[in-house]
Amino acid sequence: MFPLDELPLTQKDRLEFIDFSLEFYGKVSRQWLSKCLQLATASCTRDIALYRQIASDNLEMRHHDKAFYRTEKFTALFVHTPQKSLANLSRYFQQGLTCSRASQNAPDFTFDNSLLYPDMHVTAAVNRAIVSRSVVEIEYECLRAGSMGTEIVPFAIFHGYRGWYVRAYDLSMSQFIDFSLSRMSSVAQSTRPVSVSDIPADTIWNTIVELSLEPHPSAANRRAIELMYGMKNGGIALTVNAVIAAHILRRENVAINSGDVAPPERLLRLKGNLLFDPALEEL
Repeated sequence: MFPLDELPLTQKDRLEFIDFSLEFYGKVSRQWLSKCLQLATASCTRDIALYRQIASDNLEMRHHDKAFYRTEKFTALFVHTPQKSLANLSRYFQQGLTCSRASQNAPDFTFDNSLLYPDMHVTAAVNRAIVSRSVVEIEYECLRAGSMGTEIVPFAIFHGYRGWYVRAYDLSMSQFIDFSLSRMSSVAQSTRPVSVSDIPADTIWNTIVELSLEPHPSAANRRAIELMYGMKNGGIALTVNAVIAAHILRRENVAINSGDVAPPERLLRLKGNLLFDPALEEL
């Protein structure tokens, strides 16, 4: 076993990123590393060569694009923690470096809930399917209907109402659904031939809305809420897609109607009227 701990920290970090890219994106290339890590191509070549020396079974070169692809024998060299992996996915998703048919809109702020981190092998498999635009078979635990198996085409991972979700087109239901990554027990590549171009546009995901939030009038200390949410001039405006907006409204228990009864824990109220249906399509 190659002594990774003997490597300089910066080089070890670069090897970890190569490992992460293979696990979560299914491939890595010199151009990808150069763009993400702001390195000269020659340095990227040396890092990939060292990774191949350490773990030759983890990747194979495909000459059509000069990239290195994850093999079926892949075994991660590093432990990819949920915190770091999800942060990386969010970072490169927002930079537009992933291949996604979904809109690139994301919340202006990110909430973290360590109780609801999904399994990273599941998350990696789903993200590889997003990058390759392929179909996967999943075993899923519904909150009310129990276990189910279905085939989906995933398009985007996001932080939602209860942890992390993937926005996907369910082929059996012929509709877009938010699947909780934490409730997927398995993900496998499907052999079903489906052309992504045949899937309808995700109108709700591609609908951009603005949420204007303010402290709820019943709040005892408005200033405390303004500080919590980084409000300026007594409010905050978020420009997101309608799916993420619905999750934010639910997660933050936002009062949508002026006549909503305010329980003690309700902190926020929506300013103005909603121009979309905030109901969540979650199984």
